[in-house]
Amino acid sequence: MPVTEDLMSMDAFFDELDRCMEKSEGTKYDDGKTMFNLIDEEWENEVAQTLTYGAKKYSPGNWKEVPDAKERYYAAFRRHMNAYRCGQLLDEDSGKSHLAHASCCLMFLHALEWEGREGWNI
Repeated sequence: MPVTEDLMSMDAFFDELDRCMEKSEGTKYDDGKTMFNLIDEEWENEVAQTLTYGAKKYSPGNWKEVPDAKERYYAAFRRHMNAYRCGQLLDEDSGKSHLAHASCCLMFLHALEWEGREGWNI
């Protein structure tokens, strides 16, 4: 008879555990945190592909070492936007989107500005 009582008490335990689990809801405090889920995934993928192309063509991180980088990346940004404005969707050299190239240029400019690099001759 003690075995049956133990089994019944185990059943009651798991029933109570199931009831607790149903009522329980997890908590995660996200207020005030950056919402990376707002970044368009297709854009992010295309920019990453464009950066990968550049890393293979030159070397990873090469953009940080370019002389007069701010001026040159601003000019490149303008070239890519002009090509896009004129109806060219893809860069002839890379086959990647002109908008993705322009996005990379803006990212480079932002990073250079953030680290306080000199060089605005525009």
